[in-house]
Amino acid sequence: MLFIVGYFILPLISSWHVIVPKLISAENFNSSFILNLLLLPNFASEFNPICFQSWSIGVEEQFYIFWPLLVNRIFSVKKLTVVMVLLVVCIYLIRSLVIINQFSDFEFFNRLNLFFGASRFDNMAIGGLLAIYYKKSNEFKFNFISKIILLVSLLIILLSIFSIGFGLDNIIASIVFAFLILYVIGLDNQIFLENNTLKYLGKVSYGIYMYHVLGIYLAINILLKINKNFNGFGVLNNLFLYFFSVAFTIIISQISYRYYESYFLKFKK
Repeated sequence: MLFIVGYFILPLISSWHVIVPKLISAENFNSSFILNLLLLPNFASEFNPICFQSWSIGVEEQFYIFWPLLVNRIFSVKKLTVVMVLLVVCIYLIRSLVIINQFSDFEFFNRLNLFFGASRFDNMAIGGLLAIYYKKSNEFKFNFISKIILLVSLLIILLSIFSIGFGLDNIIASIVFAFLILYVIGLDNQIFLENNTLKYLGKVSYGIYMYHVLGIYLAINILLKINKNFNGFGVLNNLFLYFFSVAFTIIISQISYRYYESYFLKFKK
């Protein structure tokens, strides 16, 4: 539904171009739309700004195809770990050489760098590996020192204190958050944030992610219609912008969930 709105409906609304002057060029329209529809957005040469967030959905689906095939062929967890470490090293070696202009003249390596940068296969593989280790061992034990290291690492990431470059920041963040998830799973007294509001937001969370850009742009356009001098600066302007953005996003997500997503969710039962 997002693709229909972003590619076919909004381009026809002239007032929309106040915020988005060019949704996508005519020469790349067909290829971009088809690649997004096939969950291959990271192969598109140009992105529709309304559907830009679909790249992460695409790489997740690609990973879900790639990862089971790899796991099924390599039964040993140790061998799988070695393969993934070698793969990550190769990925970051290529990316590093491209970034420091050693391979900048080779189009193949440039495209490979862009693909790996967008795919996040290495980051997701870290979570996949730890999930396998957890399933094998059934538990992870954290002593006091490891808890302190984990919390300090998390604090550093949240404060964005470090910046190693070459995409290694993402690897470190993936490892820390993966262990944080395992730590929370292993807590004796787990904290459950169970309430109707959070349950509802969880139910429509896919739509919230997919449609939040649309909600923001709708809010901006409507606020500009109400007040031509609206510029997004100032406390009051931001309050209006955030309120309408969140409201529109949730409304669109609810419509999508009820009339579109729920149909496909029936197949899970």
